[in-house]
Amino acid sequence: MGIEDNYKNGTISPPPMPPSIDKTRTRTPSGRSGAKRSAVPRRGLEDEAPAWLLPWFAELLWVVWAVVALLVGLSLISFSPNDHGWFQISSELTPQNWLGRFGAALADGLLFFFGLSAGWLVILSLMLSTEAWRFAARARRAQSLGDPPGSLGPATGSPLISGPRLGGFILMWSSSAALEAQRLSIPEGFFSHLPGGALGSFLGSSLEWFVGGTGLTLLALIGFFVGFGLFMRLSWIGLFESIGRAVEHSTQAIERRW
Repeated sequence: MGIEDNYKNGTISPPPMPPSIDKTRTRTPSGRSGAKRSAVPRRGLEDEAPAWLLPWFAELLWVVWAVVALLVGLSLISFSPNDHGWFQISSELTPQNWLGRFGAALADGLLFFFGLSAGWLVILSLMLSTEAWRFAARARRAQSLGDPPGSLGPATGSPLISGPRLGGFILMWSSSAALEAQRLSIPEGFFSHLPGGALGSFLGSSLEWFVGGTGLTLLALIGFFVGFGLFMRLSWIGLFESIGRAVEHSTQAIERRW
């Protein structure tokens, strides 16, 4: 008679089962058992912010950037070398700048540091204003539909400019100032500051000393077009392909007509 038959006849009782182990209990480094903590996903800023905050913030941003673009643009357009500014002294009592003494000082400071390339600040401000306005419109639409702020998702963009686009703008701006300082000739009396400003003079002279005049022009042009593509989210290959397709379609249309 085997052990299994003894189990069946009841002559031998089966061994007790080991106590069940609670898999939800874990051993901590201190030796105490504790409950296993479940991973809780972290909430982003859009989930934690009130529903009204993001649209309001974006609308405030686009208004601020639009005002900045207007002030910088008007002060630069109406710049006069006869106005008193930060880096020039004039005997004129009444400034000719459209924004008065504030505009004269602002234009004088921007042109001193960046030259005519300071006009790119107007483009940057307009771009930031447009991005913030688009984000505010999408946020208001989502709010009217009753969607939470976190449902906007990455497709809606951001009211702020991204890092790669900002880097592209800085590269484009610096290259423009260097080209202006070393390759642009401005008639005397029209512009009281150095072409390219202090930034262009420093970058242009440094690059020309290091790689020569031809190398400066080549590097500055490459930097300008690369930075412009990053800033405007423009693919030069895609642009050239679109131009090629347009020329091809136009040629085919002319051949079919004639």
